Amino acid sequence: MKLSKIIKCFHRKQNGHVFITALIILTLGSAMLAPLLGFIGTGLKTGQAFEEQTDLLYAADAGIENAIWQIQNGGVGIINGLPGFFEDSEPAEGTEPVPGLPPYPILDEENNPVNMYDSNGALIELFDEEGNPIGVYDEDGNPVELYDGNDNVIDNVVYDTVFYRLAKLLNGSLVDVEINGCVIDVKLTRISNYMYIVHSIASDEEKNTSVEVFFEKDISNLKDFGDILNYALITPEGSKGIILKGEFDAGSGKGMIEDYDGDWPTANDLISFYIQDVSTSDSYQNLTLILSNDTSINNPFYRSDALIVKNNNTGTFYRDGDFTISNNASSKYTLMMESDIYITGKTVLEATSVNKSWVLDLNGYTLFIASEAGVNDQQLALEIQKEVVIKGPGAIIAVGDISAQPKSYIGEDGGPIFLMSVSGLTELKPKVDFSGGVAGTAEIKLYSNAYVAYPDTPGGLAAFGLNFPTSVGQVSWITRQYVIE
Repeated sequence: MKLSKIIKCFHRKQNGHVFITALIILTLGSAMLAPLLGFIGTGLKTGQAFEEQTDLLYAADAGIENAIWQIQNGGVGIINGLPGFFEDSEPAEGTEPVPGLPPYPILDEENNPVNMYDSNGALIELFDEEGNPIGVYDEDGNPVELYDGNDNVIDNVVYDTVFYRLAKLLNGSLVDVEINGCVIDVKLTRISNYMYIVHSIASDEEKNTSVEVFFEKDISNLKDFGDILNYALITPEGSKGIILKGEFDAGSGKGMIEDYDGDWPTANDLISFYIQDVSTSDSYQNLTLILSNDTSINNPFYRSDALIVKNNNTGTFYRDGDFTISNNASSKYTLMMESDIYITGKTVLEATSVNKSWVLDLNGYTLFIASEAGVNDQQLALEIQKEVVIKGPGAIIAVGDISAQPKSYIGEDGGPIFLMSVSGLTELKPKVDFSGGVAGTAEIKLYSNAYVAYPDTPGGLAAFGLNFPTSVGQVSWITRQYVIE
């Protein structure tokens, strides 16, 4: 029998079968409705809780990002930090706010760093092998009580951790920075030069979420040039080496090395480093800078008490093109640098006669010649003529060839000179001692009893604060472990 006939049969009989079916469906639906509504309610609550937890997690992660920024920028934004120790969850009792990143040095009662001296008046350097400040402890591991010259107790504890809350200055007062309605507290611990541990807690009125992250510095792409400054004479691997007619004094350095296999800067490395403070739209326009007593001429320097100081100019002195500096003054003239000098073309420091002699006082700065002259031709990137006197400390660096034949001292009076040709040849023929170091392919001929003298100062050339890039490249921080608590 067809389904339509069965339905018509029931309909004609009108004996209540449909009503019974409807009651059965209604009963089953009523039984299922309450659990279904409960399930929907549970789902909504779960979704709301998940959303709230996500907001807390995002807020805690903001604390992590802030800590990364602080690490990369030397802690300049930490103005309300309290020092402590990694194993503690709270700052050390009785500590005062300190700026910057840990570790913090030994402090006096006013939270100023303290220098300590032995019985002979020599400075005692309390640092570990990585250069971190350390405290003074007795044989039982307890801090030794230290006193300054006025019998004030010195805080001998060195803290490795800083606790701080994300805040900003508003009308001279610190105001908490809230993210997703949460305040963020950060605990930042320095494990080493290359590792930090950051613990960030985001809290609202009812709950909190914390995140702990281990960061490690990635220096795989970093070139380290600092070791170059430790040698009196040094050439890179694969170069033509050094021809030395005479002797050198190693001083506090490592002496002489050829085929050095460490990192060596390229021309682009140094150009990128020294051009950072250059305003390329502010090039000195004249081909020649004539040193003169007349301050009215177009001259970026003026004379004051036999010294030349920077006049109405900021940043690095810049010349785009060839350049010559000569003396037209009535007496020996001193050109004192008060910034680096960056020149793109061939450069001549001119003084062929005694009455035209003048002094270039590097004053701790760098004369950088970006010209490649001499690398592929017979010209010079930098010529230092015989009557020019070079006074240190400072650095003279050219991409191409350098010729220096000074009759008077070079680097001895005032401080040493770091002389470097990056891709060319340095021809150095001093008639007197050369104080400093020479880097790159070089031919050095020393007259009579003259010699190359590397400084005896502890730390060598680096101790004079030369503006030379000790490292070039990208440094990044890698997340080694990310833990949500």
